[in-house]
Amino acid sequence: MFKEFAKDHDIEKSYYAYIRLDADNIVAPNYLTKLNGCMQNSDFDEAVTYKNTKNMSENVISAMCGMISYSAPIMGLRARSMLNTSQPVYGPGACFRSYLLKDGWNWTGLTEDLDIESDLAAREYKTGFCEEASFYEEAPTQVKMFIRQQMRWSRGNVLSYKKYAGPLIKSFFRKPTWAKYDIHWQIFPYALVAFYFSLFYNILSLILFLVLGDNGYNWSNFLIFNATLFGGIYAGSFITDLLVIIKEWKHFHLSAGKTMIFIFVFPIYQIINLPVSAISAFKKVTWKHIDHHFVADAKDLVAEEEAKEKKK
Repeated sequence: MFKEFAKDHDIEKSYYAYIRLDADNIVAPNYLTKLNGCMQNSDFDEAVTYKNTKNMSENVISAMCGMISYSAPIMGLRARSMLNTSQPVYGPGACFRSYLLKDGWNWTGLTEDLDIESDLAAREYKTGFCEEASFYEEAPTQVKMFIRQQMRWSRGNVLSYKKYAGPLIKSFFRKPTWAKYDIHWQIFPYALVAFYFSLFYNILSLILFLVLGDNGYNWSNFLIFNATLFGGIYAGSFITDLLVIIKEWKHFHLSAGKTMIFIFVFPIYQIINLPVSAISAFKKVTWKHIDHHFVADAKDLVAEEEAKEKKK
C-alpha cells in the first residue's frame, strides 16, 4: 500500500500525520477535529485515541471484550498522561507523525500494536493519549472467534517480547527513561509466566506429596495455592471491573440490568487468558478472519452517551 501511495505522494511531506483504523471501526463525528487539535498542540510522535465498543450489548462475550477496552484508561492511559510519559498502544485508533512512516509500515507481527509501542519507545519516540477523540470497534460475539482472537494476541505477545525486549532493554541501559522501563513491563507476557509458574508449583507439590507422604506434605497446600491463584485473579478483576463500570458508565452501550448480571462473568476473561497464553506458546497461530456484522451510526452512539451523561 505504501509503495502504491508513494507513486503519487511524498509520504513524509504530503501529510503531517496518518491514522490507522480497522475496517470495522467507526469514528465519532468530531474524531478528526479533536485528534488534529491534539497533534498540533503536543509533542506526540504518535497518539492513541479512546476506544469504545459499538456492540457491547449483543451478548456476554462482546460485553466481556468491551470491558477490557474500557479498562485501558483506568489501568494506565490517564495516569501516564498525568505523568507525561509514553503510552502503550491498544489495537487501532492510532495517529502517526508522517516521519515515522517515511520508510513504509515495518510492524508486521501478530500483535502490531505491541510491536509499535516497543519499537517507538526503544527509539525514544513519544506516544500520547488523545482521550477527546473516540472511535468504536466491534467485539467478537462467538466463543470460537473469541478464543481465536485471544490465541493470536497471546502468541503475538510472546513473539513481540522475543523480538523487541532486547532492543528496548539495550536502549534503556544506553539512556534510561521511565517510558522504556514501563513499556518493557507492558509487553512482558505475564499470563504465560503465571500459568507455567503455577503448573511447576503444582507438579512439585504432587511429587513432594508422593515422596514424603501425609506427614511431610498434604493436599491442603496444593488446594490453597490454586484457590488463592484463581480466586485472587477473579477477585482482583471483579474490583477493577466495578471501578471501570463506575468511571466509564457513560460510554457503556449496555443496559444496567445486563451489566449487573454480566459483572460476575467479566473477571473470567483474565482467568481464560492463562491457559490460552500457555497453549499459544506451542501452537502455530496465524491471522484468521473475525466475523464483523454489527451496523451502527456513530452519531447515534454518541447521542446515547450524551443522554447518559445528562441523566447524572
